[in-house]
Amino acid sequence: MYQIETMTEAQARKTARRYIAIIGSTLAIATIASVSIAQSVAGDSQPQTEAFRILHNSEDGVWRLNETTGEVTVCTAENDGTLSCAVSHGLPPVENLPSTT
Repeated sequence: MYQIETMTEAQARKTARRYIAIIGSTLAIATIASVSIAQSVAGDSQPQTEAFRILHNSEDGVWRLNETTGEVTVCTAENDGTLSCAVSHGLPPVENLPSTT
């Protein structure tokens, strides 16, 4: 009815090596994935150091300058209490501008 095949010692070693390679590869991939996820999470938790300067402030809204990127953000207060903002693309910081001399 059922046939039981026996393995030679060489076949058993070859099969064991395959299983070890598969398990080792899986563990290596899982380790690399967990390290990269941990690094990305740690990188996201670093505070960004940006300096802002208020250019204009009124009851209607505010204009602020990001001194790091040169972006200007203009926010206006809407009647429903929300804040609508527009952001410029910014200019490089003054120290990064090319010299004119």
